[in-house]
Amino acid sequence: MISIIIPTYNRKDELEDLLPSLRRQKSTVLFEIIVVDDGSTDGTRELLKNLAEDWKGRLRFLEQNRAGPGAARNLGIKHANGDILVFVDSDCIAPSEWLTKLTSGFDNPQVGAVGGPELAPPNDCLLRKCQSYVMTAFLTTGGLRGRKGNKLGVYYPRSFNMAVRKRSIEVVGGFPKRLYGEDILVGFKVKQMGYTLEFAPDAAIYHHRRATLSQYFMQLYRMGKARVELACLHKSLLELIYVLPALMLLFSMILGCGSFFSETLFEISAGGIIIALTFLTTIGIHSAIRLKTLKAFGIVPFLFILQQTAYGLGTIVAALRRQA
Repeated sequence: MISIIIPTYNRKDELEDLLPSLRRQKSTVLFEIIVVDDGSTDGTRELLKNLAEDWKGRLRFLEQNRAGPGAARNLGIKHANGDILVFVDSDCIAPSEWLTKLTSGFDNPQVGAVGGPELAPPNDCLLRKCQSYVMTAFLTTGGLRGRKGNKLGVYYPRSFNMAVRKRSIEVVGGFPKRLYGEDILVGFKVKQMGYTLEFAPDAAIYHHRRATLSQYFMQLYRMGKARVELACLHKSLLELIYVLPALMLLFSMILGCGSFFSETLFEISAGGIIIALTFLTTIGIHSAIRLKTLKAFGIVPFLFILQQTAYGLGTIVAALRRQA
């Protein structure tokens, strides 16, 4: 038995895409869908009520009052009947064989959690497709997570596409209620129990990105802050690869200011700019080819700079607050 748990808040339109895709899953294993509504006011409750009646027990919905996604997932865990719990976000759409591919690894009793990659929906706008490229392409940050055999950082399944043994997540206490990056902490604790964390490359799910640049910036800013908060909980979660954006941001600021007073620093700064422009040109060309539009050549480099700045700034701010 598999339980699919979805936290949601004012995402009615997204649920209207996600839930039918889950109903179409070609799974030989019985599964249920549990949607936890965090106090929506956009008609989500009415939608879920009608679908629950139509789906005849395959869909259940629970309600809480603005307690956050971590608490919503924990409420779903409490009421789940499945031995395997699958977590997915409301802004996703699942291909028909996604569930089978994500959960097949649990035939191995040593596997505690499994995660899959994310793809941009084919009908997404160009801005979202470019965001997806920046977050998943190997030339950008996609080499850090979601790739088999990755050595740059420890892989932890993410809650937009994640399956966990129910008994293991109950032992670790579920999801933290108010922590961005709570899925990383859950994966870390499951691994500490002696289980392995697996990446299922074929279990891709379509994942919508942020609609605006400000939302994109704030998401990455919170990710940067979360890495410091996670490291304060467990020092082994402080990996050098995730500190690099903050170090590069600080180095660039110091080098840029120093170049006005030192010819040597000016020459170093000029060399750094040439290297950066070469890299940005490379990802611009690659993204234009991959996304099949020249517009990506201008958008992707800008989004990459914004990504690294937001992430690094979040890390710096969180670190300074911890020292204060």
